[in-house]
Amino acid sequence: MRAVFDISPMVRKYSVVPFERIRLIRDISDFQLAQVRRGIVIIFAAWSGQAVLGLQRLTRLLATRAESLDIVVIDIESMTTQEMKQWFGREFH
Repeated sequence: MRAVFDISPMVRKYSVVPFERIRLIRDISDFQLAQVRRGIVIIFAAWSGQAVLGLQRLTRLLATRAESLDIVVIDIESMTTQEMKQWFGREFH
């Protein structure tokens, strides 16, 4: 089942990088790895305090050092277990 919760307000709130620099993937079928020139792909679970903290820390680091990097945030709820294994070789919890 696909998620209906919109993670963009959380990403906007907790990212130190301006939201305009982030490409947010709400549906894994919209993700094209070939479109990421040089960047970081983050699997984000809005329900996880550790994921929120990780987003804050990573974007704080990227905000000062890596303006040319693509930052892609994928909603973990947008993927089935099979899609996680297909794209990333493992299931995320």
